[in-house]
Amino acid sequence: LRLLDEAAHGPAAQQPEEPQYHPDDLNEGLGYLSRCVNKDNLIWVVQTYKPLTANPQFMQAVSAKKKQLGIQ
Repeated sequence: LRLLDEAAHGPAAQQPEEPQYHPDDLNEGLGYLSRCVNKDNLIWVVQTYKPLTANPQFMQAVSAKKKQLGIQ
């Protein structure tokens, strides 16, 4: 996830209070989810977009991605 690096070194470094992500934005969460290539990416997305875990569509996408990546 390209933005993980950006969050550590990019614009966010100047404004630590300014969140770069929108944890309740379904489209944003699904976008990051679709880019996951391993379990660590997936865990990061689920933690970052924790409010979306109440959303059945998001959780269905998480399940599909787990299957795709071979994660239990």
